[in-house]
Amino acid sequence: MRDADGFERDTTLSRRLGYRGRKLIHPGQIEPCNRLYQPSAAELDYYARVLEAFDQAVKQGSASTTVDGRMIDVAMANAARRVLDAAAAWKKAG
Repeated sequence: MRDADGFERDTTLSRRLGYRGRKLIHPGQIEPCNRLYQPSAAELDYYARVLEAFDQAVKQGSASTTVDGRMIDVAMANAARRVLDAAAAWKKAG
């Protein structure tokens, strides 16, 4: 609670490991948590392209496709949708 730099380092590491949020015990942790977990513009662009490509693949009768050399399936499309929905909620709230 009193180690703001440690909190930021730990939060940055957890985000790199794939976590999308964490529990907080002090109001002073809200701003850095939101700032560090919020997806970047590049991530939002990528996930938007993922959904576009996946939806196009589904229309053509396929259950998978690729974006930037990465395989995209229903699980990846669902993850992209969750990130984009969370970003929209952050934008609306803030």
